[in-house]
Amino acid sequence: MMSPKAAYLLGIALLSSAALLQGCGGGGGDDDPGTIPDIAGKTPELSTLDAALTAAKLVSTLEGKGPFTVFAPSNDAFNEPFKGAQTKYLLNNIDQLTEVLKYHVTSGAVMSDQLSTGEKITMLNNATTLVTVSDGTVKINDATVTKADVKASNGVVHIIDKVLIPDSIALQMPDIPGVVTQQAKCTKLLAAVTAADLGAVLSSGPLTLFAPTDNAFAALDTQDPGLLTKLLKPENKEKLQQILKFHVLSSEVTTADLKDGEQQVTTLEGEDVDVSKIASSGAVQVGDGENAANVVLADQYAVNGVVHLIDKVLVPKGFVPPTGAMRSKANTFSLENKPKAVMV
Repeated sequence: MMSPKAAYLLGIALLSSAALLQGCGGGGGDDDPGTIPDIAGKTPELSTLDAALTAAKLVSTLEGKGPFTVFAPSNDAFNEPFKGAQTKYLLNNIDQLTEVLKYHVTSGAVMSDQLSTGEKITMLNNATTLVTVSDGTVKINDATVTKADVKASNGVVHIIDKVLIPDSIALQMPDIPGVVTQQAKCTKLLAAVTAADLGAVLSSGPLTLFAPTDNAFAALDTQDPGLLTKLLKPENKEKLQQILKFHVLSSEVTTADLKDGEQQVTTLEGEDVDVSKIASSGAVQVGDGENAANVVLADQYAVNGVVHLIDKVLVPKGFVPPTGAMRSKANTFSLENKPKAVMV
């Protein structure tokens, strides 16, 4: 028969063993961390990555056996540069988004202490990233690992502070001047932006550009023959800048961001402009009353904002045309007397 003291010691030993087994993952597998998409889904700072993986249809890939290593951009990483405009662009260009996300994934479970300076890692899109390790800090290209070695059942996740963009995709991602260049109906606007030396301004952001079409600029010469030619002259550069900046907002505003009805927004020129969204049709108009410009092509995304094509040139109220040309009584120049509602 076991003595009371021996029974007590045996009980303590059994309890200790049970606790040790539980701490090592015993007791029914409750400590399973889940797959890499599970990690993204339950980690608050990876919610944008979670949405991006879903949009790119990469969830099933990263739920696979693997193992995989994912360098996972945080929400803050996706919000830069241009306050998330680049991310919004990618979410509306799924093929490019897919390539960007694949550039964050490599085969094998690679822990942070296995990485070394100068190492090149081949990613899932077959492009390579460069590793730098200094004083315990790991960088992948120019992104810093802020939280390392988050284990998943099929690999490991390292959270990083920047979105990695492969060179092949960076060359395909237009800024606002690039979007204007792609529009066949905006050659006159592109010439005006160049003459006004506003290319650098329109490459910053985030911005919204209401982009007059070639027909809209032609209306300037209808109401005052030669006006556009005059505005393009170097001596009238400031006047041209004034008109063009009246078409730019210092934030990204998509049609989905607009409320039904009329609202005022401040332009880069300094004056406010009315923007109206017609609830019954979804049409968007910019400017005052009967002479408002119609948005004829909406939500053309750039990495630093969004472009909406309009059918009239907006003119700020304080604008004085060069060489005494007659100023429009309204704040648009147009061939039409009254706009037509245009679906966007």
